[in-house]
Amino acid sequence: MRFFRTYIISLCFYFIFYSHVQAQPSVVATDQGDLKLIIVTSDSTDNIKKWFTTNNQDLILHRIFVIKPNQLTTTTFLVTGLSVDEKNHYHFIINVYVLNSNNEPIWGEMNYANGQGILANEKGIVIADPALDFMLDETDPIGTYTIVAQVTDVITGKKAESSYNLTLEKE
Repeated sequence: MRFFRTYIISLCFYFIFYSHVQAQPSVVATDQGDLKLIIVTSDSTDNIKKWFTTNNQDLILHRIFVIKPNQLTTTTFLVTGLSVDEKNHYHFIINVYVLNSNNEPIWGEMNYANGQGILANEKGIVIADPALDFMLDETDPIGTYTIVAQVTDVITGKKAESSYNLTLEKE
């Protein structure tokens, strides 16, 4: 009976913890010209470290959707479907803003992140630099905050948008 009770308690902790965290399978690269922006928020920089040490096809990204006051999060911006110039160079910029729980902007920056270089494959995924470190404190109202970003492919002028919701819960 003691084992069963311990097992049930462990199972409850598992569901409580993992309801706020999601493992996202590898991001699927799109064809050149099919521009896509994927936003991933985590409670650590592990996604970034894994990005540079793992084959992108085998990468599992861990996302969080619920945060507490004073919890530092790291948001990365992944871009695929980039076009290249005649020398196989890509170049993109990312504008970012954050909406509070009332859908009002609380922060934003044009040209916040970017990327440029040589695209190694026809279907490539590139991580923008820098990532966004984000934290709310106990004075911020509980509710859902939205990180909104727009990528511009500088080679073609094509744009794509994406958003990511984080729910602030009090401790």
